[in-house]
Amino acid sequence: MQRHKTFFEKYAKDNVDALIVLSPLNNFYYTGFKASNGAFIATRKGKAVYLTDFRYTEDAREKIATDIEVELVGQDAFYSKIKQILKSARANIVGVEGDFLAWSAYDRLAKELDFCTLINVSVEIERQKAIKTEDEISNIAKAQDIAEKALTKLLPKLKVGVTEFDIAAELNYIALKLGSEAPAFDTIVAFGANSSKPHAKPSDNKLAKGDMVLIDFGCKTNGYCSDMTRTFAFYDKPDARLERIYDIVLKAQIYAINNIKAGVSCKEADSYAREFITANGYGEYFGHGLGHGVGIYVHELPRVSSRSEEVLMPGMVITVEPGIYVSGLGGVRIEDLLVIRDGGTENLTKFAKALRVL
Repeated sequence: MQRHKTFFEKYAKDNVDALIVLSPLNNFYYTGFKASNGAFIATRKGKAVYLTDFRYTEDAREKIATDIEVELVGQDAFYSKIKQILKSARANIVGVEGDFLAWSAYDRLAKELDFCTLINVSVEIERQKAIKTEDEISNIAKAQDIAEKALTKLLPKLKVGVTEFDIAAELNYIALKLGSEAPAFDTIVAFGANSSKPHAKPSDNKLAKGDMVLIDFGCKTNGYCSDMTRTFAFYDKPDARLERIYDIVLKAQIYAINNIKAGVSCKEADSYAREFITANGYGEYFGHGLGHGVGIYVHELPRVSSRSEEVLMPGMVITVEPGIYVSGLGGVRIEDLLVIRDGGTENLTKFAKALRVL
């Protein structure tokens, strides 16, 4: 794990002397180790230390690379130890992940490190995480494979009268049995008119003949997330308006995927789907961005939206998920995971997209 060195070489401002990471998932990114309580401190000169308490020390020493020193620290001495390390390193400008810190943690750091200037390097951390290694992409692909197998096993369980709660719980259980570490985010299952809510929460709403079924979920493998959405018709072909909406969303997604490549801005990528949907009369019903980065968090940089100036680069993993949502009628979203490659893209999502009547 040399990611802290890459941070200083490629992403940190020249005057950043040290980096402090307190959030568990970003600690995992830099050390490969997960714990509810830990701090990663790295300096531009190369020293890297992971601090944790008695519960995790032995495990951390076994799993963290030898170029990162693991130290046992009592919870009361946590911040004073950070102070000692940075004083010894003569750090003046210290980067902190301000966007991920609770105010109480930031306030405590500011008081302990009164000899330093703290600057927010959340954007720099996010930019580093946006470019995935092949190992990271492999883990995302494994999580996606589990998700697709789980969805395949789930579909026969969709019967008249089952609730959104039932199906969400069943899907999560199947995925865990297949090897997922945990859901990547709160599973979305929406039947009928509820499918018009982009982030619908599963409820006791029961499945009925003629309903659209929207399922958006992800799995985790070795700490990395997947994310996919599929929309189905249950028992009968859907209302003609929803059938047309499905066709528009599918064509918009395919067009976007076929044109996305390295060097394209996220705003332009978003426009590929948005302009098609708008030209077909449903622009006002596509109210979110085309996609987002995926990694150890299910939402990472880049943000693929009409407001984003970021440029797609090789190694990024993004979702492509256009949708149309009509209140009182229902909605359709189709979402794939795409790897940006030199000279093209790789779609990690293999699950069929043609409208399927269950």
